[in-house]
Amino acid sequence: MLQFLALNVPFKKSSTISNKEGLLIQLENLYQTYKPLLFSIAYQMLGTVSDAEDMVQDTFLALSRVPSERITHWKAYLCKSLTNRCLDRLKSASSQREQYIGPWLPEPIVTEAGPEEVTLQHDHLSLAYLHLLERLSPIERIAFVLREALGLDYPQIAEMMGKTTANCRKLVSRAKGKMEQKITTKAPGPNRETLPFFKQFLDALYKGDAQQLTHLLAEEPSLYSDGGGKARAALRPLFGQQRITAFLLGINNKMTKPFNVTLVNVNGQPGILKQSDDGIDWIMTCHWENHQIKDLYFYLNPDKMKHIFSSYEVTGTTITIQ
Repeated sequence: MLQFLALNVPFKKSSTISNKEGLLIQLENLYQTYKPLLFSIAYQMLGTVSDAEDMVQDTFLALSRVPSERITHWKAYLCKSLTNRCLDRLKSASSQREQYIGPWLPEPIVTEAGPEEVTLQHDHLSLAYLHLLERLSPIERIAFVLREALGLDYPQIAEMMGKTTANCRKLVSRAKGKMEQKITTKAPGPNRETLPFFKQFLDALYKGDAQQLTHLLAEEPSLYSDGGGKARAALRPLFGQQRITAFLLGINNKMTKPFNVTLVNVNGQPGILKQSDDGIDWIMTCHWENHQIKDLYFYLNPDKMKHIFSSYEVTGTTITIQ
């Protein structure tokens, strides 16, 4: 994590930076003010926590080499600098994701389950939304995020991307066409109201109750299992109640019970995490509509979960599966 001089000194735009300590104070204030916004933008643009953190860090390191008197609007400057870096990274990442073994899912952000998790419950950070963004080309994704997530007008987007306003309108229009599926239902965090639902799902899953599992699934559910060639997982997405129920029952037959799972927030939505002495074994989360599971996301690739222990203390309600 990028470290600046941790001094709680209010930054004044009119102040003159005349020494190294003053520059560090200025950077620290800017970092604390804009880091959450920049990380949110980078994470939506890239879909990976580690890359998003790298882009934010690189943006501030570059800022330290720019004379402050040349910058008239800090937020706009930082967002433009970050956007250019994300576009370059996304172009190189696209070819790698095309060669990825099995479905590629965005890296999850895991926090303790609870109603206090407000920031990550934004629809634009849900896995369902981020997964849909994978349909877009790098340049479409950048333009779409700037328009839909940040609410920038087209002249602002054009300035950030170095394109014409008309071109940016076309990019966003094409992106919306590809994002034909809309996330219309905002799922609450796993609090007292959702805990019974998850217990019901877990009971049905590990008792092998096919009828109850099918009842909990929406009419046209989908399941994505991300193993990345490093863990056993379905190589293609699964669709339909029967196929997904069969897949879940297959998991049930391979699990050694009893064991504990932890109820957590995964990008602000309900999720379950199983960990062992070696780390996190898997993460499951879902997007649900009308109290039924619409989409299931399984994380089994250890590379997609290694950032969690280094960034968060994984705590939450523990459920024992008998």
